[in-house]
Formats: sequence, C-alpha cells, structure tokens
Amino acid sequence: MASKAVCIGINNDHGTEIDLAGCVDDAHDWSAVLAERGLAVRKLPDAQAGKAAIRCLITGAAAGDSLVITFSDPSTTAPDEGRDEPDGVAEGLCPQDIKQGNVLVDDVIHALFAQRTLGTRLPLGSDSRPSGTVTRTAPVDPEADGGQMKQPWPNLCATGLR
Repeated sequence: MASKAVCIGINNDHGTEIDLAGCVDDAHDWSAVLAERGLAVRKLPDAQAGKAAIRCLITGAAAGDSLVITFSDPSTTAPDEGRDEPDGVAEGLCPQDIKQGNVLVDDVIHALFAQRTLGTRLPLGSDSRPSGTVTRTAPVDPEADGGQMKQPWPNLCATGLR
C-alpha cells in the first residue's frame, strides 16, 4: 500500500490580477508535515502546478493506497456548465495551467476523484475561497475507510496516514 501526496501552492495566478503571498509556503508546510508521516510527497509550487499532476496521482493508485492532495490558491468561479449549482456559478481551484482551460471546478474534481480505484483513500485539503464547497460532489467510497465517513485532517493519523 502506497502513501503519496501532491501539495500545490500557487501565489502567482498567471493571466489574472489575483496574486497571493502564502500559497507556496502552504505547500512547503504541508509537504513537511506529510513527509514526517511517511508519505512520498510531490511539491508543486506555482509553474509546476497543474491538473495533470492530480490526475497522475489518482490514476496511478491501487486499492488500499492513501493519497492526499493539498491545494492552496486564489480560487475562482466559472459558469455552471453542469447546471447543478443553485446560483448558476461553479466554484473552482486555479491550477497554473488555467490559461489552457484547466480550471478545476467542482464538477471536474468530481470526475477526477471518480477515476480512483475503489478502496483508495483520497482527502483533499483546500485553502481557497470555496474550500467548503469545491469537493461537495466528490463520490464517497465506503470501502476506503470501513464504511466510516471521516474528516480528513483532524483524523489524519487515524486514517492510516502515519
């Protein structure tokens, strides 16, 4: 069973007026914490941070693997193409390749998470404006934690990520 993480921090959101100062530091901090717990961590600050890294982590996992994604970014909103948002607006994360159409709106995150192998643990920690709703459509895999729904960060050690 593998334990892996991708920690993404984007200070400079290319193509927008939104620049922050602490997102890359967040990625460094999360990387250190997760590495101390034995996870193989890939840290992606600014220019390296893209949807492909998340897809690679998820699609390369096997049942029993524990994966963690942290994402610290300015965030964005986009028109709701899936027509499942009451306000008509989808919340999203801003990977560095946003100019190539790779905004990670909640429906895209749902589709990425749905590609994971059954029995794979996959919490996403998001430090962004819509962090409470950006993953609300992620499918729940009851096999991943013995049928127990867990909050990912308060129970980090309890979920087998040591």
